[in-house]
Amino acid sequence: MPKNLDIATKSKIKILPIAMVSLVLAGGIIGFAALVAVTKGSKDYEILVKSFQNLSAMDSVSMKMDFVMKPEAREKNTPVLEFPAGAKELKSAYQNMFKYLPADFLFSFYLQSATDSLASKSFEESKSHVTAGGNVSFGGTQFSADGEVIKLKDDYYFNIHKAPYFFWGVDLTAIQNKWVRFQLDDINYGSSYLLNFNEKSDKKFSDYYSVFVSAIDEKFITIQKNTPKEKIGSLNHYIVSFDYSKYPAFIRSLKAKLGEKFAMDGNFEILKSLEEPKNKKAIDVFSKTQTFEIFIDPQSSQIKKLVYNSKMAPPNNIKKFQGKQLRATFTMSLDKVNQKVVITRPLSVISMDEAMSYMTGKPINEVLYGHQVRNIEYVRRAISSYAGFAQEGYPDNLDKLLQTRKQLSDSGRVKSKTVSNNPPNAKSLNDSLYSYSDTYDKYLENQPFITVIPKDVYGGNAYSYKKMNNGYELVYEINDKPMPSSNDSYDYYSYSYSYTDPEIIEGINTADATTMSREGKGRIDSDYDGLTDQEEKDIYYTDPRSKDTDEDSYYDGEEVKYGFNPLGSGKLGDAPDWPSDTTDNVLADSKAKNRDAQRIYDIKQMSLLLDLEDAELQGQALDGCQWSHMDTHLCLGKNKTPLFNSNLADPSKPSALCESSSQDVCEYSISRSDGGSGIKTNDYEICFWLERDTSSLKAGLNQVTMGGVLEAGCK
Repeated sequence: MPKNLDIATKSKIKILPIAMVSLVLAGGIIGFAALVAVTKGSKDYEILVKSFQNLSAMDSVSMKMDFVMKPEAREKNTPVLEFPAGAKELKSAYQNMFKYLPADFLFSFYLQSATDSLASKSFEESKSHVTAGGNVSFGGTQFSADGEVIKLKDDYYFNIHKAPYFFWGVDLTAIQNKWVRFQLDDINYGSSYLLNFNEKSDKKFSDYYSVFVSAIDEKFITIQKNTPKEKIGSLNHYIVSFDYSKYPAFIRSLKAKLGEKFAMDGNFEILKSLEEPKNKKAIDVFSKTQTFEIFIDPQSSQIKKLVYNSKMAPPNNIKKFQGKQLRATFTMSLDKVNQKVVITRPLSVISMDEAMSYMTGKPINEVLYGHQVRNIEYVRRAISSYAGFAQEGYPDNLDKLLQTRKQLSDSGRVKSKTVSNNPPNAKSLNDSLYSYSDTYDKYLENQPFITVIPKDVYGGNAYSYKKMNNGYELVYEINDKPMPSSNDSYDYYSYSYSYTDPEIIEGINTADATTMSREGKGRIDSDYDGLTDQEEKDIYYTDPRSKDTDEDSYYDGEEVKYGFNPLGSGKLGDAPDWPSDTTDNVLADSKAKNRDAQRIYDIKQMSLLLDLEDAELQGQALDGCQWSHMDTHLCLGKNKTPLFNSNLADPSKPSALCESSSQDVCEYSISRSDGGSGIKTNDYEICFWLERDTSSLKAGLNQVTMGGVLEAGCK
């Protein structure tokens, strides 16, 4: 995987300094004690330049940001904002904002962060701990939220301390005060055009220096130093103002200097209009409503504080805001620059899939199923986009999807831009998802076909992919496929709509360009009740045209899954005239697979807990379970408390522990990785039994070792 950088690298310039420069564009003066112009070549100019350089070279920093927006009594010098000629839509949006905002609203937001390894390492190697929260109130109603995010290399953790009860269709309070662990492939579905974590940048402070110098050279910004008669503190205080009519010249100069690194290809017709005399009044009014201040330590040339203030008077026809103005204040403080930052991993965590189960109320097997389906759909989209762009068609391996379109173009390995880029054999796919425009999109050229290659949800291993003569095979597994339920409704987070897809089967599935599953292709479920028409006719004798044959408000497939009779009252075996041997075999196989799915889930959780413990104990011996093939529940963590919950046990509740000689279902056991005693947090194997073959494991004894690696056998 390419080295990841922070999200802002998508625009080629890191977010912190460009945010500062953007605020500079909205500068103004509100009357300070004594203002002295900062000229190019002066000592203060060099301090400002150096501060930009130091900003990008920061390796660690503690930062605090506060933003407040609220109505207040209108000041006499606050004009009604005017808009350049032709900006009717912008003017309308401005008026509507005041029209719909409550006159007593208050919005506040804060963010505190400690970040390490910003400059010395890649983004994926960096560490950070962020605490953030916000508040919205109006008319006696108040909404508040706050939480934390920790990033340790590829692992992310978040903890929601306070949140609205129901948000975006999920219950956030269900995971309140729980640490949730996730990685980019948990959240990155289809977002390669929105949040690109993989894009590289070989530029450091030179880009920010170009922004600053271009703004000065083109007289777009002017900077003055506030020199009061009695200096308060040791910081230099700078005030920024601007001439917006020079903004187009500044953009052109910046584009010429940065070349391909320039990422602000805006509408230059709009920029040109800013230079027209008829818009001068509107630009002047706008500049008077903004103030921007920079506080710098002159000894270290480190920016210590930024303050941005904006005040807006509502249109005169908005009666509820008469006599009022809207003020927005943004403050950012930087501290402990390049001082050591200690960020620790949370001790007790749940997975992203478990969090989704809590928030949506869906059983874990439904969430895992939806996650797996979403992964495969995401990879298929990327494969098809690549095939429509690259000369070779489908890629030889999935790693090629991490390339950008520009990389392929530079190598000359692309199809003609005039040729349709729809992949071959994509007849059954939605064209809007899989086609690539014949117009070469400048924005897309620096985006990879996929930002993260997801891993198998059940085993954590890479998906099996193989390029064929005129296509490809993508193999994945489904464990404990959920049946359609009479209580089902569409849910984006767990993909309920996919539950009724009869083509995705329990067990091994092979996806290609035309189908999600060759094994299930052609299976028909006319009434979408979770049973195929053939199963209903030949096995269960239910009506293939009715979801609920016995009209008891439960789908036929739902009743079969839980062992009830879909033809009436009683258990499944109570149905009249059924071939009992066939029925028993079907049920036995389904139940065995369900138990195996639970075992694999348990084992992954136990391995994750051990790996998290190792992050703290660094290879220390485990107390309580020193000998080989011991009961996992005897293991104690660093706080001398049980490391594994009692629920993490074989679902068959066997009496014997798993050993290398076990011949039947056995209870989970733990040993050193070679099967001996002296178990350590970084040297272990947990043995378990599977009743059925899976895509990567055979029925019988299996083991998991450090890092969640699943293998056959038990030493």
